[in-house]
Amino acid sequence: MRETTEKFNTEETIKNIANLLEIELEEIPHYDIINNVFEKLEIGELRKIQKYMVNKLIRNKMFDKYRFKNKYFQIVVDGTGIMSFKERQKKKKKQNIGMN
Repeated sequence: MRETTEKFNTEETIKNIANLLEIELEEIPHYDIINNVFEKLEIGELRKIQKYMVNKLIRNKMFDKYRFKNKYFQIVVDGTGIMSFKERQKKKKKQNIGMN
């Protein structure tokens, strides 16, 4: 955990988080403290935080240089870790959906 704290406790990260949250910040809290706070939050609250952060980034034009054809935002969703199973799941036959 200490590695994570040290990795993200850089001047650039502190500045970015302070700008995003509109607060003064000298250093990032220890990873354990952040983790404890997230564990106590309801999923609805986490979604509100996520929505706030994305809206703030869009309003600050942080994604503009990544627009597709200078018009569209590209959305990438990392779903790893969303579901886990105790046993390996059977492979399902892939369905090919094409234009006819």
